[in-house]
Amino acid sequence: MNYDPSMLAHCLPDYYKLLFPFKPFCKWLCYGQKPSAYFSYREFAFIFEGDVHIRYRSFNDMLEFEKELCKSSPFKLDIGAIYNHKPKDNKKFSDFRAEQRELVFDIDLTDYDEIRKCCSGANVCKKCCRWITIAMKVLDRLLKEHFGFKHRLWVFSGRRGVHCWIADAEARKLTNPGRAAVASYLSLISGQQNIVNVSEKKGFVHPVISDAYQFIMETGEVDRMVVEQGWLSGEEGLSALTEGCKDDNVINELKSIINDVMRIDSIEQQWLALRIKLDSVKRKEMMAQKGVELCKVSCIVL
Repeated sequence: MNYDPSMLAHCLPDYYKLLFPFKPFCKWLCYGQKPSAYFSYREFAFIFEGDVHIRYRSFNDMLEFEKELCKSSPFKLDIGAIYNHKPKDNKKFSDFRAEQRELVFDIDLTDYDEIRKCCSGANVCKKCCRWITIAMKVLDRLLKEHFGFKHRLWVFSGRRGVHCWIADAEARKLTNPGRAAVASYLSLISGQQNIVNVSEKKGFVHPVISDAYQFIMETGEVDRMVVEQGWLSGEEGLSALTEGCKDDNVINELKSIINDVMRIDSIEQQWLALRIKLDSVKRKEMMAQKGVELCKVSCIVL
């Protein structure tokens, strides 16, 4: 049975009455406290048909929240910040302001349109999902190991991606400049040119870059994507390795490696050759394996 968007308004009342997870949802937003401590100061926005937004809704407890949600049956529910006064009373106070909000990261497949070859825009296939898998694993590790965030909730965004909600008290209380600093630390792409920002100091690579690379390789997804996305197909695919590089010596070295790699027949062996030459961890791993056949890549490795 295919989904009919015109039936959404008819189905929503039953969804809220029978399926919406009120207890775990409200328990999460209470953070172990009574509703009067956090929940009643939380803003909710109801979005109805036609993208009509009703902001500054707030509720004293779960029962009041459940009753109103079942009655209104909004098309969408947005979770807002925790304020210093109850949001429904926002017009009564001149000092009304947000005090806490979760730190949220959004991963959307459309951000990968310039490098995913299988689909683009709203189109999504199983190959596309590898991007989301990698992004989730890398971001989750960085948030845990570089920032020490413990309470990370990953949820489907409802369209073409996922959201990560970080609920640690330290994250919720971050100022806007603090949030921007976290986002900046985790951002590797510079502007619209898809160039990774790497320090030009020889021999130094920032930990966020080296760790992200290792986390990506550990997923095992890239080995499949190299073939699926056709990144090494022909001279054009391999020459893309030098894009964004500013060091002439490095560019010449990469071009020399590329010329050697292009003499190898299969894409799988080309990728293996690149990994062995450019990835010291992979090189040590392969050399340590007894009986590994390296004759096809010996011209590059040795």
